[in-house]
Amino acid sequence: MKRNVAGEVITFNNYLLKLPIEVLDLVYTELSVFSKVSLAEVHPYLGKALSWHCRDALKEINLKRYPFSGWETLLSFCGHTVRKATFDETDHEDKFMLLSMFCHNLEILEINFLSDTTRRLRKLDGHLKPNVPIELMKVCSKMESVKQLIIRQLLQSQIPYLKTLKNVEHLKIVGAYSTRRSWSLAELPLNTLRVAVLRDFSIKSTNEKMHSSTLEKLTIIFCTVKGEMPWLPKLKALHFILNQCSEDSAFPGWVMQHSKTLELLKFWEDTFRPGFFLKVFRGCKNLKTLILYAACNDKIIPRIFFKKFEEILKEHGFNKNKKLKLKLHYQGIEEKRVLKRFCSEMVDLSWCRNMDLFFLN
Repeated sequence: MKRNVAGEVITFNNYLLKLPIEVLDLVYTELSVFSKVSLAEVHPYLGKALSWHCRDALKEINLKRYPFSGWETLLSFCGHTVRKATFDETDHEDKFMLLSMFCHNLEILEINFLSDTTRRLRKLDGHLKPNVPIELMKVCSKMESVKQLIIRQLLQSQIPYLKTLKNVEHLKIVGAYSTRRSWSLAELPLNTLRVAVLRDFSIKSTNEKMHSSTLEKLTIIFCTVKGEMPWLPKLKALHFILNQCSEDSAFPGWVMQHSKTLELLKFWEDTFRPGFFLKVFRGCKNLKTLILYAACNDKIIPRIFFKKFEEILKEHGFNKNKKLKLKLHYQGIEEKRVLKRFCSEMVDLSWCRNMDLFFLN
């Protein structure tokens, strides 16, 4: 047994407790995440050192990445540094509760729920707790710091709880492509959202008046648009990508209602319908940027389309001094020549070569 000059017993822990936090930071660097948590549990000072060590490393966490029992210790010391978290329904829901307890600066939260097929299988083998999705939504509504929420595989039972997300400003919801859930946009927390992304849903009509004085960007992807759209007086950007919408729908008229504020339009149809697009484009009187996927399964777009497109550009006041920023992607070479000939003085033309970038940006 070793003793110092004062006669005190020297132990490994005592030695560590006398080290500066900056030195302990180097010690933690050499340890695995499991060992870090074990060491932090020995003494509050070592826990404080772990908090200093993780000041940058834990800004983004995935609760499934480290399937160990030390999450409570780790987050109790370092939860205040977490800015983004990803949670799967297959994780224990008590892990999710830890986020609400310790991650008070959490800004971005992504929740991945089970697919319908997996849900049925888990229910058969008795490993599925039916109330977990709803309970998680209730907890989300109380997490005031979360401004951006991503929900994948949204369930029909969760839709009524969307309105309770009053602190969320950026909401992305992904449904199930195989079984598109039907709901109205009135279910969204329209009074607080600035950005909304909806994918794989069937948008139905409602008698309820819909209005949002905050929403500035709306993205609709892989949806069936049958119902009414909300009045969005601050809408600046609209992404309408690969949706099912009839030519006689009210959608073009809805776009025209927002012509004073709409500055960016991204438009992509699986089978391009020139007439439907021109109806939508005519309503965009103050548009600054148009991103258009104009491929139509290698069919030639009628020349009259480009003539009408040019007429609408002139109606909207575009000229060689005031140009529309146009990003275009389609297959036909002849159409490219025609478009440049008709609209070269009124558009700032560029080409989208990478379809992934076109889809995401």
